[in-house]
Parts: sequence; C-alpha cells; structure tokens
Amino acid sequence: MELTIWEGDYGLPSICPDCIYMMLYTKIAKVPIVYKHRNNPYWDMGESFPIFKHGGIYTSNIQLIIGYLRIKRYGTEFGLSSKQCSQSYAFSSLVENSLRPILEYVWWVDHRNYEQFTKPWFVKAMPMPVNYLYPRCRRQRAVALLASLFSECENQDLLASFMFNMAEKCFATLKVRLGTANYFYGAVPTSLDAMIYAYLAPLMKLPFPSNEISRLLNTYKELVDFIRRIDAEYYPDLKKEVRFAVGEEKDNSTEASPLSVRAKLAALIFAVSAMLLYASTHKALPKLFIFY
Repeated sequence: MELTIWEGDYGLPSICPDCIYMMLYTKIAKVPIVYKHRNNPYWDMGESFPIFKHGGIYTSNIQLIIGYLRIKRYGTEFGLSSKQCSQSYAFSSLVENSLRPILEYVWWVDHRNYEQFTKPWFVKAMPMPVNYLYPRCRRQRAVALLASLFSECENQDLLASFMFNMAEKCFATLKVRLGTANYFYGAVPTSLDAMIYAYLAPLMKLPFPSNEISRLLNTYKELVDFIRRIDAEYYPDLKKEVRFAVGEEKDNSTEASPLSVRAKLAALIFAVSAMLLYASTHKALPKLFIFY
C-alpha cells in the first residue's frame, strides 16, 4: 500500500490536514503502508493529496480509503461498542463541520495569513511554475466554500468574528468531551482522534500572522496536551526544523514585475497543458471527490 502526501514542515508530518489525518489513521490502525512525500499534486491526479494506491485502487477520496482499509481489517474502532461507534461518527461529523471551515478561513481566506504565510510557503515549497498557480486556485476554492456556508457574513470583519466565536465553542466542546482521558475514547486513539489532531495541530504549530484562533487554542491545556501526546506516541522522530521558512516578507502582490508576469503566464500555460495531458491519459478514470 502507498500513500502520497504533501511534505511536512514546522513540526507537522504533512502541511495538509487531510494528509495528516490519513497518516495518523494508518499509523493507529497499523496499516503496512509506504508514505511518499510530494510537493506537486499536478504530476499525480492534477488536484491534491493524499492519494492512496493499492493494486487497482487509486483514489484521493478519504471515505473510500477508510472504507477499503476497513474491508482489509485495518480499522481504529474495533475496540468500541456499537453505541460508541455511533457516537464517534456523529461527533466526527460535528468536528468536520466546525473545524474544517475554521482552518479554511485561517489558512486560505484571511488576507494577512494568505499573503504573509500561506502563499509564500507554497511558492517556496512547490516547483515553478505551478507554485504561483496552486495557491491562487486553492484560495478561490476556500473563498467559495465559506461564501456558500456563511452567506450572512457580509464582510471580512464579520466573518473573522464569526470564525473566532465558532472556534471558541468548538474548542470548549472538545475540552469537555476529552476531559482527563488521554484520547477521546479512553486509552486508545481512534479515527476521531486522528481527525481532531489533523485540524488542531496546524493551528497550534504554524506561525500564522493573524493568530487569534491559534492563541485561543493554546489556552486549552487539555487540547494542547492531546496534540503533544499524539506527537510523542506516533511522531517521536519528527524533525522540528523549518524547511521552507516564511519570514516577514513585504507584500508585493500589487507590483507586477516582468518576472512575476512571465512566471504567472508560464504557470497558466503549464496548468492547461497538464490538465489536457491528464484528461487524455486518464479517460477511463472516474472523477473523484477531493477533500483538500
């Protein structure tokens, strides 16, 4: 089995929450799998990571991956009762509907975070010319998602306030649910723990310039200890150094230098060519839902 994922940085096993989720899930379930780190999804499926491969299976649909692994008897809930499994699935849905929009906002929609951290990181981590194209396209998807979910937020200030309040309620709920236990269902982690870690760890570790939600998370000692416990148990050898450092860079987005114009034009040409090549060589491959 093989899982292709985004590279990690800033003490994260991967820069992508969905990749972190699948990595931790497979570790908890003791799946015999090989992790392959990449920084250009356009060479694989033309969308994003993670990508799971095994025999004739080739997908980036997380639910399909988990379902396939469970068929192969690699699960994380085998020690739970039927009632606990139902509760876990319901709570996972609640977490997904709360934490994913928060992370989308912090990472991609908040203007300061995007211009000073997110975009510069991907520009450094990805190869030219796709490093200019991917952040722009990914941000457009995040903006569209939040616009569809929170249409009542008419401006950025209102959206920022709404996200902070939602994060506060979500963190408080997680704190109560975790209590004094090591994991959310006792002494052994499950897929719920993997999902929560995947969403909280980036908020805790990445140096977002607009860090109100990150600072809020750090006030919840139980959640911070939970993240550190996962790190110690499943990533004891994870390197802490920064690979693609993003400093206090000046925002030059409004300056259209000849180099930047040429780079963006090359990125557009490359992307169109890659999509045409992908379409011509994957005619039999059904379109898959990409989670990230």
